[in-house]
Amino acid sequence: MTGVAAIESSAGKRTTSVFDDVQFRQWQQLLEARTGLRFTEARRAQLESGLKQRMAAAGVDDFQAYYDWVIAGGLHGETEWQTLIDYLTVQETRFFRDPRAMELVGEYLHAQWHRGTEPTQIWSVGCATGEEAYSLAMLAAELNRKAPRQRAFAVTGSDISAPAIHKARLGRYNRRKLEPVPMALQRRYFDYADDQATVRQSLAEHLCFNRLNVLELDDAPLTGMNVIYCQNLLIYFRRWRRRDLVNALVERLSPGGLLVLGPGELPGFEHPDLIQIGSRNCLAWLRKYGKESTE
Repeated sequence: MTGVAAIESSAGKRTTSVFDDVQFRQWQQLLEARTGLRFTEARRAQLESGLKQRMAAAGVDDFQAYYDWVIAGGLHGETEWQTLIDYLTVQETRFFRDPRAMELVGEYLHAQWHRGTEPTQIWSVGCATGEEAYSLAMLAAELNRKAPRQRAFAVTGSDISAPAIHKARLGRYNRRKLEPVPMALQRRYFDYADDQATVRQSLAEHLCFNRLNVLELDDAPLTGMNVIYCQNLLIYFRRWRRRDLVNALVERLSPGGLLVLGPGELPGFEHPDLIQIGSRNCLAWLRKYGKESTE
């Protein structure tokens, strides 16, 4: 069913151009069921604003008609859903956003490479437009540059937003976005043209970006990760879902692997296969080896 057909099929149904309580609840339920993202009353204005912006771009002025279009399924409904997600998800990110966590990852990689562990697989979960994933890649590349011999590493970035993943793959940013990046790293890993900076191929070749809904991890071939970096994503989920998601991430972590979350995202979390490390300013665990694990 096309968008026009879905809208036409809404004739005679309840229609409204006002984002009332009924509309809020049905959109709230749909988004949480499909993505896990929870739009509380405090985020109601954000939800309404995102919907209005996308509806205006799509030429629709009725919330119910637009809802019917999105849930209609098929190619058009799915395409519109993916576009809408980009309007509703928070993509505020920056390079080296959490220096303490990045420092911890660097220390971990240095220790692992000293032991001879390779190749190294790093996963940036909820990478938005790629700044976090590229930061992790620069971190690994710098360690590699200073090491006696080169180590193989790869960084995978995943996000629910297809447009965000497209931007990440391009690796092109306004120069102002690079302000947190040390100048030496800017010169080493970026090319400049006017006010744009593009990631050099020498770094980009270590990265892969994929669209992924974290509620669909069972369909993702991501296992044996040495580092899973998941910050500023869990805050949008209910606590029970946060635990379920982290449990699923642990299963994709290799023995001895490092899991990093954002401070305060899952306080008090315990898992029989994990050992907590770091400090209260950096929530992180190592997965136990062999007989230490319950597996």
